[in-house]
Amino acid sequence: MRIAQWDILEFTKDQTFKSPDWPEGYWPEEKSEATIEDWDKSVKQFFTDQYEIESFVNNDQIDLTDQLPEAEDYNYLREIFLVAAHNSYHLGQLVVFAKSK
Repeated sequence: MRIAQWDILEFTKDQTFKSPDWPEGYWPEEKSEATIEDWDKSVKQFFTDQYEIESFVNNDQIDLTDQLPEAEDYNYLREIFLVAAHNSYHLGQLVVFAKSK
């Protein structure tokens, strides 16, 4: 969730941004172990990026239906909805996983 959200945020700010390679850039190595510090850093970055995305919504200077510079098929609202849909899908997966334990 964090990496995809960050990717969409960076693209929204700069359409010349290069996304990480798929899928390697979006998932940790299968045998890697995260520490509680890694988790805390990840959660903090998730919310930092989420607040920045929210700033687009709350910015009266941005028309959310405006085309993104250099990306004629994209607008701010599309990217915001993309983040919301992606995060809600994976949050649902986390809830299902937690309930199964």
